[in-house]
Amino acid sequence: PEKPITIVVFEAPIDLMSYYEIFQHKLSNVHLVAMNGLKDKVISHVIADYLNPDMQQELKSKALEVVNRSENAGQHFKVVMAVDNDEAGKQFVANFAKKYPNIQMVNHLPKMLPNQSKTDWNDMLRQLKTKVKKEPNVFQERLQEISKLRSNTVVESVKKQSKSI
Repeated sequence: PEKPITIVVFEAPIDLMSYYEIFQHKLSNVHLVAMNGLKDKVISHVIADYLNPDMQQELKSKALEVVNRSENAGQHFKVVMAVDNDEAGKQFVANFAKKYPNIQMVNHLPKMLPNQSKTDWNDMLRQLKTKVKKEPNVFQERLQEISKLRSNTVVESVKKQSKSI
């Protein structure tokens, strides 16, 4: 393929959905996969399904190892690690990089939030939504200003008309 198949992996479905909500406008031609933990076998199954959907189950768990043996594996597959930003997530990323050096890998852990020892993509989404609620909506503020100006203009107009009567 011209571009490698991009597989974005998460620890849990809620993180996958949160990531999608944050980045949906930037995502194209990617496979989002919840591993339900930190399991490279899940990534292996996704690669196997891409290569041959009819592959026997016992062979699917070995697909990642087989593809890694190819020197140009990175031209065909890219794994984006969007796992939790905690010790377990970082260890999984480090182990994956060591175990599968020929697979192109990109680290995309969520930013660590202040005073936290763990941050996941759902935490990031909640943080973004909280920020949005707190930040003033310039459009709404402008509409309110216009509304006030109009109502003041109407009041002044009525006052002028009542004086002339």
